[in-house]
Amino acid sequence: MAKDNLQTVKIGNIVVSIDRIKCLSCAACTAIAPKTFEMDDELISTVKSKGPYDDERTIKDAASGCPDEAITVTKAEQGAD
Repeated sequence: MAKDNLQTVKIGNIVVSIDRIKCLSCAACTAIAPKTFEMDDELISTVKSKGPYDDERTIKDAASGCPDEAITVTKAEQGAD
């Protein structure tokens, strides 16, 4: 079953997006931020459905450490849920 090509999840004051097309399954994100990221049944990175999540700095480090640039982290808009 095909999934959306972009997963976007709000975690605290940030929004984490994963481009499923860019992800090449290296799992660097799961090594850096294991409370936040996991590999799904297609071996593509995904944000876990429930926290507690890693802290904001660790999540940003995981995004920066993604060699495929598949993960982006942006500041959440105020008032957005």
